[in-house]
Amino acid sequence: MIVGFDFYKTISAYPETFRGLASSLASEQNEIIIISAVGRTSDKDNYTRHVREFLETHDITYKILHIAQFNDDKEIPDLKLEACKTHGVQVYFDDRSDVCEKLHKNGIVAMRVGVGNNKKDKHFFKEL
Repeated sequence: MIVGFDFYKTISAYPETFRGLASSLASEQNEIIIISAVGRTSDKDNYTRHVREFLETHDITYKILHIAQFNDDKEIPDLKLEACKTHGVQVYFDDRSDVCEKLHKNGIVAMRVGVGNNKKDKHFFKEL
């Protein structure tokens, strides 16, 4: 199975939970794809570097990191659907209900993650 995780406010909010989940899934021969979106006004390379550092620091297993760029937040559900289709994602975890709804309507099992209140997460993104 191919399982996708959102990064911001999903993995970043619950790194220990997703480290365990990704490790367990990967040990059973499942593939982990991390899909995140960043605004076009942001530096995509810098964001990607920070995400990779976060994943490495928290020892989160993954096969592919897919970063999409958007002009407007409303584009995010379509961008994530496109990424899920591209990578064959069958199950996806995200904090946004609009993303989960879009994926569900297109045959992908989508699970909404409650938004975290992790102070380390807030500090991490202040630096970007």
